[in-house]
Amino acid sequence: VHGTLEENETFVIDRSNYEILLREDKGFAELIDSGRYIYLGYTVCMVDQKYIDVIINEKSLHFQLTTYAREHADECCIKFAVNSVVNTGAKYISCGQTYLSKTDEKELLQKYETIIPDELKKNINNFVQEEHTQENLHKFGDTLSYYLFEYKRKRSIKVRKNNGGFAPDAKKIIIEFSENISLSDTIIKDYLNNVSIPKLETTMRICLELNLNETQSRDMIKKAGYNMDSTRPENKVCRLIFRLSSEDALEILNNWDICVAYFKKT
Repeated sequence: VHGTLEENETFVIDRSNYEILLREDKGFAELIDSGRYIYLGYTVCMVDQKYIDVIINEKSLHFQLTTYAREHADECCIKFAVNSVVNTGAKYISCGQTYLSKTDEKELLQKYETIIPDELKKNINNFVQEEHTQENLHKFGDTLSYYLFEYKRKRSIKVRKNNGGFAPDAKKIIIEFSENISLSDTIIKDYLNNVSIPKLETTMRICLELNLNETQSRDMIKKAGYNMDSTRPENKVCRLIFRLSSEDALEILNNWDICVAYFKKT
């Protein structure tokens, strides 16, 4: 892994020190819980197809750094400051090597501290705020309404008229959205009014069109009444989609029945 490091800084951290940071560093724990970064067994990297290759075989799912990520670790990997601390008994081992020196029968260990830039801390706070928003939206229609009319919009729009119908600006958004996913605007309105719930395939298509991340998509799918961790073939297809680029995910959705049939056999 190549990148710019100051003295006593590293991109590499063994599992035992990684787990210590998870317990003791709230900011680091929130970063991992956000799903924005993942521990690869030796480094913590941003979850992005530019930086992580997803290797899928019949038995397991494996993540590894892309060639680009290995040459540009500054862009995607978390740095750690390594500080020496004196300990009297324990032994610190990393990657098969023992990092210690004995001084007056005491061992000099290495203690890791996370280096999280301010911009990344801001992103973590945004994630926590987004999570609270999701928790306050209890129904599928209310959540869909939030992502259609509020999420990431630079200006607020009026969604409902006094009589409960949709305001003109909201209607335009509904029509455009319905055309993009090949559904009628009446069906979308029924979803928004909590009159009906989409099929799992349609729910995934909605999430993809809204450009939701995996956490947001899982929340939408759960509110539509589906269990993403089920072993049903349809749910396996959804979990596969989360690992793919937008183009590949759309290809899977457009061949939904074929993919479901494949997973029925496996």
